[in-house]
Amino acid sequence: MRYEVRTVGEHEWRQLRELRLAALADPVAPLAFFTPYVTAVGYSDAEWQQRAREGQGSDVGATFVGVDTSAAGAWAGMVGVRLEEQQALLAGVYVRPEHRGGPLAGLMFDAAAEWCWQHTSLKRLVLHVHEDNVRAERFYLSRGFRRTAEREPDPLDTNRYAYLMELLRPL
Repeated sequence: MRYEVRTVGEHEWRQLRELRLAALADPVAPLAFFTPYVTAVGYSDAEWQQRAREGQGSDVGATFVGVDTSAAGAWAGMVGVRLEEQQALLAGVYVRPEHRGGPLAGLMFDAAAEWCWQHTSLKRLVLHVHEDNVRAERFYLSRGFRRTAEREPDPLDTNRYAYLMELLRPL
């Protein structure tokens, strides 16, 4: 498979909605996302349009999508970036099951990180990983992220935690 990684276009809100809802319906969603499917499926078209508009790349953030160019442009994955004061939060990471284990996640992370580092005020990239999501944590470690001492309760199960991981700006 061959991939193109790019930011979402404003006009692509329907594809963004479909991919995000697929992510939230995935069996691993409770370990990967804080937003339940039943919440997201209720978002209005206007909200999805706003998400796509912001996803193009703005002072708020960006949404990177991995497009399978060998499958008529099917969207295979995504990574969202939210710009904060001195850091960028990576969230909404998803790769469709048939694309897992290949290069797509790395390509999307590289594109997101490159875009983030263009903002000179950023000191680090951060993300949350559920304590039971070992596969995701291994991937993040392979990209240079390290677990910090910070953690927060899983809003869906307050007996479980999500750890904050960070990647410091390269010197």
